[in-house]
Amino acid sequence: MAQLIQGLHYMRLAGFTYHDTSSGNCLMHPLADGWQLKISDLEYARPYDALFTEEFITGTPGYMAVEYKSQSHFFIPPQLNEKAVTKPFFRHNFAHDLEGALWIYVRFLFEKIPDCVNATETAQIRRDIRYYRDQLKQEGSPERRGFVLDNVNARSAVDALAALYERVPEGLVLMGGLGCFDVLVRLYRDVEATEPLDPDAGT
Repeated sequence: MAQLIQGLHYMRLAGFTYHDTSSGNCLMHPLADGWQLKISDLEYARPYDALFTEEFITGTPGYMAVEYKSQSHFFIPPQLNEKAVTKPFFRHNFAHDLEGALWIYVRFLFEKIPDCVNATETAQIRRDIRYYRDQLKQEGSPERRGFVLDNVNARSAVDALAALYERVPEGLVLMGGLGCFDVLVRLYRDVEATEPLDPDAGT
């Protein structure tokens, strides 16, 4: 995850957004002392100064950012958001690439349960996790929006994960990456505080 986020950051520094963060586009190259992640499939990558007009929504279903899927912002006030949409105006940004990386991480937490967890002892917990996993599968869903913005249902999903991973050595450490959603929300707020409502207004 750290290598993926670092790679997306390098693309950002180069002036590009990726547009297709997904597990299938993360290639692992073996090294003598570990693994090196390589980001593949750059056909949808776009420079920031070419992002004002989106011909169609691109990306891999299951990993799209909630905002990008709905083509509407989280934190621009509704009346302003309506004004922006009527232009029409919405553009992809680095936060959307980052959110895609976090959905990869969430998927692994919900689906790649360590073998050392006793299935009999955790049967009800596993049912709870399957319930929340299925809710979070659909990109752009209200459940995903709530997970990003940390509503009550999101906290229930995290509680279910904690009940399982606390049984795994260092399991709660594996869940530490969920704190990145707090960083993501702050990033969305910062980006949207400076987002021009008119595509002709510049960056």
